[in-house]
Amino acid sequence: MLNRLQNHGFDWLDTSENATTKKYGRCKSALDWYFNRRTTSKSGKNAMFSIARFKLLREFILAYPPSFQISDKCCDYTKKNVSKDFDREYAPDLKINGMRQSEGGRRTGSIHSCFTPTGVDNIANYRPLWYWTDEDKRIYKEWRNIRYSDCYEVWGYTRTGCVGCPCNSKALQELQIAKKYEPNKVKGAFAIFGKSYEYREAYNAFKKTGGKL
Repeated sequence: MLNRLQNHGFDWLDTSENATTKKYGRCKSALDWYFNRRTTSKSGKNAMFSIARFKLLREFILAYPPSFQISDKCCDYTKKNVSKDFDREYAPDLKINGMRQSEGGRRTGSIHSCFTPTGVDNIANYRPLWYWTDEDKRIYKEWRNIRYSDCYEVWGYTRTGCVGCPCNSKALQELQIAKKYEPNKVKGAFAIFGKSYEYREAYNAFKKTGGKL
């Protein structure tokens, strides 16, 4: 939503409730999000990501508007689009992945079963681990004598994702651990996402002090 507002030249100090698409163009959903105009829907999707769910977030943005470009497109260009290109080239009948319901998060919000028949992409999706709990996973690991990657076995991570992803609330803590083993990757993460880390830390401090920095 922040990216959409930036792309439409939104004035972060605009507190008027009549800030509309007539003034900023086609970004109604982003404006509704920022002004907390719509927090619920039949599916509850809007409520899940409402700005009101994040303590003092709007107050923080008003006090400290972002001075750098914000985007959520990393996943699109490094994973999603790559996957779509693969599908177009090889036209598979079935996709199989290790997503588990117990992991929660955004990915599981719209998925309710271990199998999804062919949809708009004409490819079926099968998730054989969908109903596995953490305990199931532990038992299987011990039974098959499986060794996880060093990220888990040596570094102590409980979950992994893209290196330094700024959408990870524990990004800085994990980067401090990774610095010992992959210093160049950590340098790269700070070069790309450094301003984002600083902005998140400032927001965290803003929350702790009740709106003061």
